[in-house]
Amino acid sequence: MSLWKTSAEEDADMDARYACELLESLADGVNPITGEILSDDDSCNQPDIIRALHKAVAVLKEKNTAKRLPANAGKPWLPEDEEKLKRMFENGCSKKDICAYFKRTEGAIAARLFQLKLIDNRDQFRYQK
Repeated sequence: MSLWKTSAEEDADMDARYACELLESLADGVNPITGEILSDDDSCNQPDIIRALHKAVAVLKEKNTAKRLPANAGKPWLPEDEEKLKRMFENGCSKKDICAYFKRTEGAIAARLFQLKLIDNRDQFRYQK
């Protein structure tokens, strides 16, 4: 059994904020799962490891702040979402409303509309008002 999550579903469950919380807890010398204080000889209580954990948290926070991707960015499309997207697009919903509803980028919506053959090219959605 691996300690690292490997499936796409499990990775999607781990958002950057939660990862930061876990890493910060380890850097503070606390087991993030049990809440127990780590022993002095625990590898996470070594100075270089503590610095590395703090650095990882800082990098995660910086990337999360800089990118500000919508909540569903990178997640797979469900068939019912594709149907809803078709209806919204065909009913003339605005680009802003569609992106907000699905919590995805304009590029992701444009790519899906193109894949569903609802537009001829991705720019057709990106540059609409």
